[in-house]
Amino acid sequence: MDKDNKFFVPGNTVITVFQDVREGDSILLTQNSLTNNNFYRIVFDAIPSPAYVVKKDVQVVDCNTAASKMLSKDPELIIRTRLGEVIQCLHSTEGCGNDPFCEKCIIRHSVNQSLSSQKVIRQKAKISRRTR
Repeated sequence: MDKDNKFFVPGNTVITVFQDVREGDSILLTQNSLTNNNFYRIVFDAIPSPAYVVKKDVQVVDCNTAASKMLSKDPELIIRTRLGEVIQCLHSTEGCGNDPFCEKCIIRHSVNQSLSSQKVIRQKAKISRRTR
């Protein structure tokens, strides 16, 4: 990670960090699935902030231990769920991507912009979350 909290991983995997301004939690997103090997798992789980690997449609492919602990959920309940639903986005009551606001979603736009440009994208945003 550089001084601007930007990552670049060999193999053209781009990682973007979103800082939750209200709570100070970081959400780490990668645009390409990484192979599930021991080294990857150790490094990924060593990240102290909640981290998620997502596909283009922001469906979670993997999450680290910090993410699982923060949500008090087993990874099996997080994987294959869209990120907005996982982090309890205020606009995901009908499912992540189904609210009119989702067209303006900073996470979706950053993931897609990073994929199309093959560049690191860094944008600050406040994410409104539902309370249980």
